[in-house]
Amino acid sequence: MDEYGRSRTEITIETHSITTIKTRNGSRQLSHCETCLRGVTPLEIQHLVGIMGRGSNSVERLLSDGSIHKLSNSDICSNSLAIYIGRDINQIGNMTKQENRK
Repeated sequence: MDEYGRSRTEITIETHSITTIKTRNGSRQLSHCETCLRGVTPLEIQHLVGIMGRGSNSVERLLSDGSIHKLSNSDICSNSLAIYIGRDINQIGNMTKQENRK
């Protein structure tokens, strides 16, 4: 309290973001990432370019410097992408026809 009897309240707000990637192929099969040493949801490079809003040259640089991992089938490791952008990544397959119309 200050000299006039008033108290001060501090409020801290934490936020958490989740990015959801919807795919049309419905594939929820995991691929093994040799760098993460775990099963991960594979993402196509086109998804990565769209999520990050960068050109394919920027994405190739991130792949070459190891910031994000390329899987053996040319897909991208969703775990390394989540770590790089600092968010949780959920991939949801089987978009409904109604979602496709939006």
